[in-house]
Amino acid sequence: QNDDADGYRNIALELVAGKENGTYPTLDLIMAPTSSGSANAARALLDAGKCDIMKVSGLSVPSEVLEACEKGCEPEFILWDNFALGYLTLQATHALSTKKISGVADEVFSAGRLGDFTIESDPSRDSSRVILGDFRRYNAQNVERFAFLDCIQGFCGDSDEYFESRFMSKMKKRALAILPKVTGMISFLSSCLIIIHILRSKRRRTSTFQTIMVGISLTDCISSFFGFFLSTWPMPHDTWLAYGAKGSDTTCA
Repeated sequence: QNDDADGYRNIALELVAGKENGTYPTLDLIMAPTSSGSANAARALLDAGKCDIMKVSGLSVPSEVLEACEKGCEPEFILWDNFALGYLTLQATHALSTKKISGVADEVFSAGRLGDFTIESDPSRDSSRVILGDFRRYNAQNVERFAFLDCIQGFCGDSDEYFESRFMSKMKKRALAILPKVTGMISFLSSCLIIIHILRSKRRRTSTFQTIMVGISLTDCISSFFGFFLSTWPMPHDTWLAYGAKGSDTTCA
């Protein structure tokens, strides 16, 4: 459905109808390979009150399916660990740029706190790959904590009323508004210092790895300032995540 929300929801309800009318009598689970597909399928079941008939699982973002997970529509799902994936990518890039590895199969390199990784051949293409490992598994016991982390980063899902009553009142709007400003400014200043440190040295400026680090740091400066430090300030003043919101639809856009 090319991430067509209505398409995903319609398909989910059609499958439920098929189970109810006997077309798919043994169908109990919708397994979605995309986060958009699982979130919209679970939302369709939740809104239609069909969670006792059909379940959803697959790849999902915690904040998108918090309500569905806690209410049993999507009792368990998985997603890769974005922080670990980014850390592994940085370590692999550093090992390549410093010529510690050449990128061929069976080479082993250290990925810092993640341990050692072995490069392997990619059977689907003429290249090599590094596999991070197992997905992170989510359920009703841990989904709220990770949904909170998503929300701190500015992605609070689409169920405003549920976040307001079940989640936001517990985790506090003020914390969600202030924490990104603090961490965003720390990240912004740190990245600025990295850029200055590299550009002040001719030797470092000519290094491939240092050039990559300048690009990464510059990107982080932009995202940390506009995405995290500004946080709720540009939001319309009447938004539901209202603490500190001073803007309008124009400043938000």
